[in-house]
Amino acid sequence: MAISPDYKSYLEELFEPLPGVKFKGMFGGLGIFHDGAMFGLVAYEQLYFKVDKQTEPRFAEAGSEPFIYEGKGRKVQMSYWTAPDAAMDDPEEFETWARLGIEASRRAAAAEPPKKTTQEESMSDPAQMRRHSVTLSGHRTSISLEDGFWAELQRIAAARGLSINALVTEVDKARSGNLSSALRLLVLEDLRQDSGNSTGLT
Repeated sequence: MAISPDYKSYLEELFEPLPGVKFKGMFGGLGIFHDGAMFGLVAYEQLYFKVDKQTEPRFAEAGSEPFIYEGKGRKVQMSYWTAPDAAMDDPEEFETWARLGIEASRRAAAAEPPKKTTQEESMSDPAQMRRHSVTLSGHRTSISLEDGFWAELQRIAAARGLSINALVTEVDKARSGNLSSALRLLVLEDLRQDSGNSTGLT
């Protein structure tokens, strides 16, 4: 699932006209962000854009297909569809479709319910270990994670336009060891990329 150097260069050229676009490594592929919200992803050297109810029919008419992965014995469809062929051949068309992805990611972020801010939450210890309930492939389970890591996971999920369950499911699908450890590594890698130069592909 690794991205080849040639394909990285190709992506840099495609997105050059769009200011503020940032790239982050994600499960061997790439997440594509604008203003902190994920509006695209790259998997197996295939580009996908974020869609919603407003834009999905337009992508379907253009012959695009949804991003689907196998999760614990069943297929899971995400709200990302392939960039139309016409977009990959015409810079102006590409910008149009990319902006549809950006707009969909903005609507998704705006629809997120505001975080509850209680005095207890504001005074919580980031190192406090708690059990958090999640649903993985339709099954309810719990994971033990510190408050600080859990808060960062929620931030990452929101930035990628995913529910916390969808993000944890992705990590669960890709992990080779303990799930809690895999989630901590995801957070640390995301923070590492944020602290570095994320304006280009790495």
